[in-house]
Amino acid sequence: MRLENQRKLLLILVLLVAVVALWYVKQNREGRIIIGKPPVAPAEGADREETDVLDGGETQNRDAAGEEVAGEEAAAGSGLDPENWDLESSRDFFVEYRLQRDRVRASEIEMLERMIENPNISPEGKKKAEAQLLALTAAMEEELLVENMLKAQGYKEAIIFKKDGQASVVVQAVKLNEEQFLQIAETVSNATGVRMENIAVLEHGGIPDKE
Repeated sequence: MRLENQRKLLLILVLLVAVVALWYVKQNREGRIIIGKPPVAPAEGADREETDVLDGGETQNRDAAGEEVAGEEAAAGSGLDPENWDLESSRDFFVEYRLQRDRVRASEIEMLERMIENPNISPEGKKKAEAQLLALTAAMEEELLVENMLKAQGYKEAIIFKKDGQASVVVQAVKLNEEQFLQIAETVSNATGVRMENIAVLEHGGIPDKE
């Protein structure tokens, strides 16, 4: 009887270990993907970037154009929050998101070009601004590449926003399963170099498009 009880106890312990192991693996897999809202461009992003490329007293002497561009980028960036939109269809959602993203990009490009042309910025500051402009251009090319890759996978619409080592991608779908989430995240990571844990994958089905 004692031997039988010991066997039962051992079996229970083995089952508990198996359950804990399965839970741990599931948690690790799910933790690879962040599911949330697309990032909103920071309200003070342009102003902070311009401060970074200025040296010493030059920071105090920057022209008012930088402040104006910062305000434009903040206004454009605030529109990247889909919760504030009142859209009638999925097509409207993706069209509006792409327009808002393009406005943010245009503001960032204008800001960097003004910094490059600003005579009050040091040569080192201009080089940094030029590097940021090249990185921004590369990010835009990567976004277009990823969107086309996702459409080739069968999604009717897809849009990605990459910034500061993070990326959010929205695909037109009513419901994605775990395998689809992982496939999308891997596609984005392989094409952009963004780490899996820094990628947010979202689905948006919305109201069916009107014919």
